[in-house]
Amino acid sequence: GYSYTNYDLAVDDLRTTAKYRVSVHKDLHAYGAVLKPFAGVSFYYGHSENAQPQAATTIAAGNPPLTEGSQNEFGVRYQSPDNRYSASLAHFDITQSNFAVPNPGNLVVPPPNPPLPFLLSDRKAKGWEVEARANITDSLAIIGNWTSFTNRDPNNVPFRGNAEQSWALSSHYQFPKTSSLQKLAVWV
Repeated sequence: GYSYTNYDLAVDDLRTTAKYRVSVHKDLHAYGAVLKPFAGVSFYYGHSENAQPQAATTIAAGNPPLTEGSQNEFGVRYQSPDNRYSASLAHFDITQSNFAVPNPGNLVVPPPNPPLPFLLSDRKAKGWEVEARANITDSLAIIGNWTSFTNRDPNNVPFRGNAEQSWALSSHYQFPKTSSLQKLAVWV
């Protein structure tokens, strides 16, 4: 796939009467492949790119206009012949340039006016994901996932507020079609 993305940004800062105008564009690509060697088993690879503009005030402070990223992912997925069970294992590798984090200099009292721009850092996130689903009955499903990854700056420092290990387990119950509650579902 190919995408041409264009951003026209305009900010009028009423506190400082400054006006920021920026126009940026980026060509983005995406591609992938799926191989199905057996019924119910799929191997896949995908590459995607993205870009989004920084805040106009961050750009006006002399920073690059875009945060750009790319992701490479490969994995395997299994789907049982009766569609009752599925599982997937995936590895991902994400890079992002100019990742914005809040500037701690804005936490002083009184805060600076105008506020200090975001701090920008490149980042790299990579790791593994596992997901499984079992439709125990026509009404009851159990879903679980686990992720282990690193999300670090170029100095191998983790980004704050980011759990690098996570998991979830949930169940979904859909009342039978013959029940008076047939349109009701419960997810725990």
